[in-house]
Amino acid sequence: LEINTFGILVIGYIFGNFCFFALGIFFKEIQDYVYNSRYKLLIPSFAIFVAAQYLFHGVYGLNYIIGGAPVLALAVVSITFTVILCMCMEYKEIKILSMIGSSSMIIYLAHILASSSVRIVLTNVFHVRDYYPNIFLGCITGIFLPIIAFKLASRLGLKFIFAVPVR
Repeated sequence: LEINTFGILVIGYIFGNFCFFALGIFFKEIQDYVYNSRYKLLIPSFAIFVAAQYLFHGVYGLNYIIGGAPVLALAVVSITFTVILCMCMEYKEIKILSMIGSSSMIIYLAHILASSSVRIVLTNVFHVRDYYPNIFLGCITGIFLPIIAFKLASRLGLKFIFAVPVR
């Protein structure tokens, strides 16, 4: 008897994420209600989001590795808050978010170099081993250093560095 482990992994992945597919279909049914009530729902959904994160990570000391119902509940609460927040911000132009969004491919291509460079410098040069400065500075530089590098490369006529290779 041969067991197809790839097939088992694929089926497990599909069934493991089917709940999000089903919730997406459900949300489509209530989307108009949520949209029309978005400003009334924003503060309560934020409060539930913060409380759920605090309970999950702080009080119970859980993480996403455990899986199961607690992770699903936290994911649903977090996604719900994010969707409502996005609905509230729909027509508001926030320039920094627009810049980050339009630079997402550049950030994707170069964030590892920028973030890991900061971590190496903080750890080896400044002997900072605390998680919080590493995470904070790593995220900031992982987002903004690639944008700065792209703008500098564009000014110097080196935009091709961030382009797809052409044959």
